[in-house]
Amino acid sequence: MKITRRIISTMLAIVIAFSVFTMALSAVFSFTLIDQDYLTKHFITDSVVSECEKQLDLEFSALEKKSSIPAKVFMTVLADMPVRQTMTASIDNFYNGHDATAYSVDRADYFYKICTEYLNANNIAFEEQNVRNVADEAAHIYSNCVGFHNIGYLRLYIEETSATIVSVTSVALVLAVAGVILINILYGDRAQGFKYLTSGVLGAGAGGVLVSIIAFATGVGTNIDMSPYIYKQGMAHCVDMFYLFFGLISFAITCVGVGGLLISFRFIKIDKIFRFVIIKKKGF
Repeated sequence: MKITRRIISTMLAIVIAFSVFTMALSAVFSFTLIDQDYLTKHFITDSVVSECEKQLDLEFSALEKKSSIPAKVFMTVLADMPVRQTMTASIDNFYNGHDATAYSVDRADYFYKICTEYLNANNIAFEEQNVRNVADEAAHIYSNCVGFHNIGYLRLYIEETSATIVSVTSVALVLAVAGVILINILYGDRAQGFKYLTSGVLGAGAGGVLVSIIAFATGVGTNIDMSPYIYKQGMAHCVDMFYLFFGLISFAITCVGVGGLLISFRFIKIDKIFRFVIIKKKGF
């Protein structure tokens, strides 16, 4: 009977471990990779913004050779439409299901305006359509360097994951509660039941730490296909930070499990001593 109860208790501890692990993973996922504020904070880093500005400078320098309009004229966009501001707007559009490419007719009109202002100020004759074409190309360059492209699958993934997390977390919570109740039913001895309960919590935390380390070391999920290329690095950084947060949460859960296990062992020891004393007294 004792062996059967131990086997059942071990299985319930595994269920609790799996449930706690799932709930922790779902919680961290909800507040990181599928959260707009998280993505805005950890995706739009100084290095990503700087690389985008460098790429714009290179592309506008190439456009200068084709149009004879200095690159510095096109680079005026950085003052009027900062890269960080545009990226933030693109992320907002992405989460709201709108166009996140940062290309628009208004932006092409903006480039047309600054180009004609330069040409007129320097008394340079021009054909309107030619300048329109240059302005449209400049708008596309800005879009290619700053906007989000090839992210349809990512939007679909976030939408599906958001819908799944609620149901998965609910099931995990029900399983965890059921496991706790069944362990309490199996053990009138609270200390023994608490030992299996905290073992499950410890297993969840240790598993989370291990998964985080392996995923971070192997780069799972960091090779995301999106453009411009620098954005792949930005998204990889977001994924790495997710592993860090999940690892820290898992470590905290592990500490709770270890503490609970030590307490349960202490109670079990005290209980054994107490029972031994009672038996000795009855013997006398």
